[in-house]
Amino acid sequence: MKKIFISGTFLSGKQTLLYLLDSHQEVISNFIHDQLISFIIDLNLKIKNNVKIKKKINDKLNLDIIEIINNQKQKTKITFDDFSNSLKKSNIHHLERLSLLKIMPNYFSAIEKNYLSFDFNFEKFKENIKTEIFLSEKKIYQIEEIFDIFNKNFISNWKNINFEKKNLRKINFATKLPNDINSIRFVLNEKFNSKIIYVDRDLLSILKSRTLDTIYKRDLSLEKFDLYFNNQLRTNFIERVNFMKKEIYEIKNTNKNVYITSLEKITKDTSNEIIKINDFLMLPKFISKIKPTYCNNDIGMSHIGKINDDEFKISNKNYIFYLFRTENFYKILNLLLKNLNYFHLFLISLYLRFKYKKN
Repeated sequence: MKKIFISGTFLSGKQTLLYLLDSHQEVISNFIHDQLISFIIDLNLKIKNNVKIKKKINDKLNLDIIEIINNQKQKTKITFDDFSNSLKKSNIHHLERLSLLKIMPNYFSAIEKNYLSFDFNFEKFKENIKTEIFLSEKKIYQIEEIFDIFNKNFISNWKNINFEKKNLRKINFATKLPNDINSIRFVLNEKFNSKIIYVDRDLLSILKSRTLDTIYKRDLSLEKFDLYFNNQLRTNFIERVNFMKKEIYEIKNTNKNVYITSLEKITKDTSNEIIKINDFLMLPKFISKIKPTYCNNDIGMSHIGKINDDEFKISNKNYIFYLFRTENFYKILNLLLKNLNYFHLFLISLYLRFKYKKN
């Protein structure tokens, strides 16, 4: 199965891209951040460490031992217990929880949370995987095969999907990667049958969404948005985002299977950018209108046309502090000369840059 991995930093807009790709006749999007690739990475770690098999076979279930192999032809044997322990490294419990609640998060703002229907048979999904991998005659698996078995069973147990609008013979499975560079490197090193799309976003815009997300999760006062934004400027989030951007651009320069887009492009120049992404994925033209859909069902245009959290304003003081935190040294010196009353923010920004660079 061909896979489309969507990556980016926290709140970069990955979900919006998944909604747009879902309207394509050959794409099924997984909107849940289940981080199953973390499970596969842990299986690969077991291969690297060449796990020593202990007597763990459950005779009652008649579960067997399987052999797993990575792209470097390294291999090891694992039991179902080993397999289950690796699975815990993912966010699979989140999938289970949503299946019980029968809801799918549909967030087009960090503070406006709503949900779609999610009809998913988690128990059957889990049982099918166990049967297909551990109770079949096949005993040797590439780690990508295991990932594909999960994806196939995810699709078959998701009742919301409008299969009549999908070309099931040529399905591409679009799903999120964790918010890190290591998962991107892993997929590329293992040479998965896949493409990677990285969703970039303006840093000031991300910081606004991160502030709103903190306010929502901690039940804080929205009236103090500017204060909480100031707090975000004092964390290492800026350094982490900039590091990831630097890394992904270096990776893209040497790998044709990586494409970099941005939330600004996919919301404000939607059709042109999605056509470019479609060409990168080497998919046929959309047979329906390019628009956000969930299981190929229309969900409206709230994700498109603007970035909803950008409407929140910050004070001039915070904007200057933001520039002190993000611009190069020459520019911030010029900025300081024009804003000497913010000399204390200049000193704080230097301290934070030194502190987080050191860490």
